[in-house]
Amino acid sequence: MANQVDVLVIGGGVFGLSAARSCVAAGLGVIVAEAERIGGGASGGIVGALVPHRPEPWRDFNRFQFDALTVLPDRMAALAAESGRDPGYARTGRLSPLADAGQRARAEAQMAAARAHWGEAGRLQVLEAPPEGAAGWLVPAACPFGVVHDTLSARVAPRLYLSALEAALAGRAELREGWRCLGLDPATGVARFGQGEISAGHVVLAAGTGAFALLEGLIGRPCGSGVKGQAALLSVGAPPGLPVIQGDGLYIVAHPRGGVAVGSTSEKTWDEPGCDERLDALIARARRLSPALAQAEVTERWAGIRPRAPGNAPMVGKLPGLDRMVVAAGGYKIGLGIAHLIGDAVVALIRGEAPRHPLPAEFAPERHLARHLARPRAVP
Repeated sequence: MANQVDVLVIGGGVFGLSAARSCVAAGLGVIVAEAERIGGGASGGIVGALVPHRPEPWRDFNRFQFDALTVLPDRMAALAAESGRDPGYARTGRLSPLADAGQRARAEAQMAAARAHWGEAGRLQVLEAPPEGAAGWLVPAACPFGVVHDTLSARVAPRLYLSALEAALAGRAELREGWRCLGLDPATGVARFGQGEISAGHVVLAAGTGAFALLEGLIGRPCGSGVKGQAALLSVGAPPGLPVIQGDGLYIVAHPRGGVAVGSTSEKTWDEPGCDERLDALIARARRLSPALAQAEVTERWAGIRPRAPGNAPMVGKLPGLDRMVVAAGGYKIGLGIAHLIGDAVVALIRGEAPRHPLPAEFAPERHLARHLARPRAVP
């Protein structure tokens, strides 16, 4: 088993696997070290809603996410062809009910901004009622001022997506499950595991909240947190192409292989990492919002800890003064929709090039960490 490699990716979630896939496509040797099992963390949930930020105000962050969603259909088609597996992607659009006149006015302003910034790539409009194909999926009482419909939103089946990424890496990268990183030497690129050491030209920290823990070991200060999310899968049929429904603080997403997911909570504090009464409350809200779910059986309950970098934006870039170390963590609520561009950016960073899709300034690690990085040290 080789323990020297061009790139060591720590973390087998959607950021880690996407980075590994881009690296092997660039001809680099890759080892992916996953502490537990591939896709077993926050990336392996059950919702998979891919929705754009509002088009106004228009910032680099919005632009990056917009670019990611715009190229995603072609990227998903390429992944399916390469892996031989369906990632469960579809550009379904999204419906969001409008409960009052203020929401309607804000939606109409966003509609004008979408025309200016989205161009022909997507459309946002205000409808007086849900479209015919969504009959029974939004209770009329939730839409007294109409419904926002956008055509840029999509859905993906998270576990199918991760399975396709894993299959695309088969025979091209070495995937090591149960390899938990115990320490890093940023100067030499040596990572310690219970099974031994791995020496790499570059180390990519893509282990979600685990990446934050490793960073904290390097700089001696907290640099990210976990937000608990809970979701459920309900046994009910949905019409083909049902739009993602977003309302009352939750998403309703039809899965390509049957069932409808509802989620998710955003809990900054919690007593236990597993499912609890907050998920029961979320399911109850989903049933009130969508009559089609009223009698549906809950077939799966899921909880996971999603990585949130300071300031909510993902943390992607080289660590200042540590040329071997690249961080790609903090996908939080948008990771599944931007992971392919994060993978591209990781390769560009390793090569010392500018990413084709420039990373927003909000992503730069130094924005949050520079004052704590004066004396980097090896994790003991």
